[in-house]
Amino acid sequence: MTEKKIEQIDNDRLEAKLTEILQTWPLYREFKYSGASLQHLPDEIKYFCDQCDKEQTWRQPTLRPQRQADRAGFQQRMFRCLNCKAQMLYFAYEWSNKTEQRDGKSVPYFLFRKYGQVPMLEEEKISHELEEALKGTDDLKFYKKALRLRNFDNAIGAMAYMRRVIESHMGEMLEILNEEARSKGLQPLSKEEIAALKFSQKVERAKELFPAIIKPENYPNPFEQLYKLTSDALHNLSEDESILLFDQCRTVFEYVFSELRPHLKKKKKFLEDLQKLPQLGSAAKKKASAA
Repeated sequence: MTEKKIEQIDNDRLEAKLTEILQTWPLYREFKYSGASLQHLPDEIKYFCDQCDKEQTWRQPTLRPQRQADRAGFQQRMFRCLNCKAQMLYFAYEWSNKTEQRDGKSVPYFLFRKYGQVPMLEEEKISHELEEALKGTDDLKFYKKALRLRNFDNAIGAMAYMRRVIESHMGEMLEILNEEARSKGLQPLSKEEIAALKFSQKVERAKELFPAIIKPENYPNPFEQLYKLTSDALHNLSEDESILLFDQCRTVFEYVFSELRPHLKKKKKFLEDLQKLPQLGSAAKKKASAA
């Protein structure tokens, strides 16, 4: 297991780092540092407020004298939304002095770790568009599990669930985009032929058919990139590296799946109705002739 590094940091950068940890870090992830003398939480942070339904500024109700240090060990702090002044945000954390042996030397450092948060980390803060697109499917459950694992510092597991959603959509997408194959000079595949493809072959096929509404020209195919990155996290990266990668992939993933499923659903309905039009025309002619 890769040993976590001890970051050298000054007071200003430490305050910014603590703000980042409170706002975005998962529970139990350790931050080790030395150099800074500051040892108290920032007075304000930015966080989503359920009552306001948007990100707001939150402040500790009772501000302590500047630079007053927290006592060592396990602590709790409360923040209040400055906009609605009703919602509270609670953090439980550990802040302590530590020493460890590195290269035969005793190295002192500070350790900060967030181990509790109420309301819970924004595991359920999925966009309305994505929630609607995945509603009623296992994919929505899988993605919520991915966020839950990420928020408990298990990003490798989170990447596995993200990849699961990507895999489950690939066959569906290829079936619906079969008509685009003809327009691009490719032979459409049957459901059986699509099912028989390896996933890497499905990715290659998707690169040729991916709708321009999702992937503008000269941009990389998001399915291909997301699949490669999630696979890399599963096989090659540490938890800390996977956390950063998951957060970077999340915006692309949520946009693609918010847009893709509704687009494919509309396209499928369009193609089904388009195929019925000649039959409707024939029926109308027969009815007119009979009259």
